[in-house]
Amino acid sequence: MTKQTIRQRRGQKSILDQRWFMHLTPREMHKHFAAFDYYFRDFLGRYKDPALKWDIAGMKGVMVKVPVGAPGPVIHIIAMNTGKDWHYHSVPPDMLRKVDPDAYTMVNGKRTRAGDVGYVLATPTIRLEVVEDSSCFEAAQRYAENPSVKIDFAQLSKPAVLFTADVGHLVTNERVHGKFSKPPSYVLYQHMFGDASEYPENGPFYIGITQRDWKKRWGEHRAAINRGSQLKFHRTFRERFESGRLTHVNHKVMAAVETFEDVQMLEELAVDGHWGEARLLNMIPGGQKGLRFLHEHNILGSDAGCKPDKLDRLLERWIDEHPRKGLPAPWVAEKWRDDEWAAQAITSQEGRLSIEQVKAIRALAGHPIKEIVEVVGAKNEAQVERVLRGETYSRIR
Repeated sequence: MTKQTIRQRRGQKSILDQRWFMHLTPREMHKHFAAFDYYFRDFLGRYKDPALKWDIAGMKGVMVKVPVGAPGPVIHIIAMNTGKDWHYHSVPPDMLRKVDPDAYTMVNGKRTRAGDVGYVLATPTIRLEVVEDSSCFEAAQRYAENPSVKIDFAQLSKPAVLFTADVGHLVTNERVHGKFSKPPSYVLYQHMFGDASEYPENGPFYIGITQRDWKKRWGEHRAAINRGSQLKFHRTFRERFESGRLTHVNHKVMAAVETFEDVQMLEELAVDGHWGEARLLNMIPGGQKGLRFLHEHNILGSDAGCKPDKLDRLLERWIDEHPRKGLPAPWVAEKWRDDEWAAQAITSQEGRLSIEQVKAIRALAGHPIKEIVEVVGAKNEAQVERVLRGETYSRIR
C-alpha cells in the first residue's frame, strides 16, 4: 500500500478511534494511524467468517467462542522500516497460534478443558507492531525467498515495539467509550519483553497500574532501569538488553477504568492469577494485598494515601537501603499452592464474595443474572458475571 492510497482512504470514516489510539498506543505508532486503520479494515474484509471461525462483531468487547484448531481472535498488523520507507502488512490468521484442545476455558463457572467442549472463550485482540530496525525487513525478505534460512535477531539496534489490547479499546465504539468525556483515570497495564524465541507473548512480564498516561509511567520505568534499579522488573529488563536477548517489548493495556478501587481489584486479580509463574516480575501482590504487605513490613509507613505510581519508588529505595536483607517474602509459596488456603485469602477482604456465595453463583448458572444477584446477595450484576465467565475466584473449587 502506498502513501497515496492511505491519503485516498482518509476521506472514509476510520474504524479505529483516533482519539483513543493516540491516548493508548506508544508514541512510535502515532504516525502510522492511517496505515493501521487501512489494514485493520482490509483484514476484516479479507478474513471473514467462516475463514476466521470467530464473530467479527465480537470486536466490540464481547467474548466469543473460538473452536479448537482455529486461530485465536487476534488481528496483528506490522509496520516495518525498509530503510527508505515503511512496509505494512497484517499477519494471516493461519499463522497465529491455534487453540489447543488441552487449553482451558470457563464454562458455567467451571474450569473446563477446551477439547471437552470444542472451544475456548476469548476476547478479540488487536496487536500492533512497529519495527524500526531495517535489518528485520531485509531478513524477512530473505526468509520469504528461502524459509530454511536461519534469521538471527539478536543484534537488533532497537527492539520492536508492540501494543496489545482488547479490540474494544481502539475500535470506534460508543458503547465502550461513549460514557467517557475524557480518558479514564486509571489504567492496568502489562510490559512483556523477550528474545525471538519468546515473541510475542512468552517472555517475562510486569503488571502495574497508573493514574496517569501509562506512557509516562513507562518512561519512569526506563529511567529506573537506566539508573540501575534493583527491582526485579528493572534488573531483568536491563540484563536482557545488555546481553543482547531483547528483540521486542510488548505493551499491553489490560483495562481502563474510572476508580482507584476498580483498578486495584483488577491488579490484584491479575497478579494473583500469575503468582508462582517464573515469568512474573512483580515482587509483591497487587491491589489492596500489596498495600497491606507494605504496611505490615513498615515499607509504606503511615502514608496511607500513597498513589500507585509511587510504590515502585518506595520498593526501590527499600532495596537500596537494605541490600542484604532484601524484600520480605510476600507469601509462602507452599501455602499459595494450597487451593483451600488461597480461596480463604482471596475472599477474606471486605467487599469480596464469600466462598459460599461463589459456589452458589456457579450453581445458579443459567438463571437470570438479576435473580442471582438477589439470591446470593452480590454487590451488582457485573460481580456475578465475572464469576460466571471465570474471570474471578478461579481458585475456589
